[in-house]
Amino acid sequence: MASVKAIIKPNKLNKEGKAPIVIRITHNKQNTTYSIKRSIEPKFWNPNSSRSKVRANCPGSVKLNLKINTIVDDIQAIVDSKADKEFTPKSILIEYLSGDKTTQVVPFMEGYIKSNPDNLSWGTLKNYTKVKNCISQYNLNLDIKHLDLDWIKKYEKYLIESGKATNTIHDRMKILKRICNVAIEHGVIKSYPFKYYKSKREETKREFLTIEELNRIEDYNPTTNSESLCKDIFLFSCYTGLRFSDISTLTQKNLILDNGRTIIDVRMHKTNTLIQFPIPKKAAELPIKYNNGRWLFPLLSHDLDEDNQAKLKSSISSKNAYFNKVLKHIVSGCNIDKSISFHCARHTFATIGLKLGIRIEVLQKLLGHKNIRETQIYAKIVDEQKHSAMELWDNM
Repeated sequence: MASVKAIIKPNKLNKEGKAPIVIRITHNKQNTTYSIKRSIEPKFWNPNSSRSKVRANCPGSVKLNLKINTIVDDIQAIVDSKADKEFTPKSILIEYLSGDKTTQVVPFMEGYIKSNPDNLSWGTLKNYTKVKNCISQYNLNLDIKHLDLDWIKKYEKYLIESGKATNTIHDRMKILKRICNVAIEHGVIKSYPFKYYKSKREETKREFLTIEELNRIEDYNPTTNSESLCKDIFLFSCYTGLRFSDISTLTQKNLILDNGRTIIDVRMHKTNTLIQFPIPKKAAELPIKYNNGRWLFPLLSHDLDEDNQAKLKSSISSKNAYFNKVLKHIVSGCNIDKSISFHCARHTFATIGLKLGIRIEVLQKLLGHKNIRETQIYAKIVDEQKHSAMELWDNM
């Protein structure tokens, strides 16, 4: 049985204390290694992970994991093609080094989705798959080297004629842009085909709760255990601005007690951003009743392997869908006539925070936004509410 695995050689540290990363091919008690020309401090290497070998706190971990996984997958594909044929690890390596890697968009995307180097969420990965399938239907054998502005405009027209909404087209083009950037990073293409293209985007309504509506949720008496847990995690999100995915994997280690205040210290799943800030007392009190297991809130299985990213994200996604249904019952029971999902708790945190006087620069850090333009959307919402309120004077 042949194996292809990325390893480091800690016995060959360079002057900077970094170990070389190599790909080891093993078959019939023979092995050979291939250096990827990268080195890493041993503390940043995770030998127990199947895909994220380089830990997230290592500078450049995303690109490095992508490089490692791409090479491993390419070599493994050659090994898999040798079923019922004799080969040696060295012959596999020679074939890899001499062979041309595919530059067709669909296989290129398949490799990216499979390796998931950016630790994309389960929902985002499904969107990547939708884009891949759509391109397969439109032009299955498209070579990424032939992707230019003319093709992009024709593809956009195809999406419009297929009945896709403006924002759907924007999001799909955004994914294709990311794939082109990955291709540039790997030297597959040299120029960026989207340089002179700009997609349109329509503003969507961001639903959120007012302070009075939030108070109704707080006063709601749950009728089942599911409603009780749903209410608690929804309120926790409203008080902290954390996404459902981040709340799902919180443990006691993410909460730090400091002079009577509870500090939350967590790295966000979606953006890989590290955030740390004191949370309100009523937020800190919510998980106390569940403080018996592995997770802060009992949303995931106790024996779930965090290194198995596909299974982890799938589990979080299914739980999110389930509790969104439970949340609708709670919202209805509170006589709130709004379409509220768990992500609306994040919007609630932002809009109420601005009303309470939190500066937008501070709110940006609390939400973990990398770009303040994302946060400014909430400022616009609050301003529109002020304008609507003042217009009431005209009707007196």
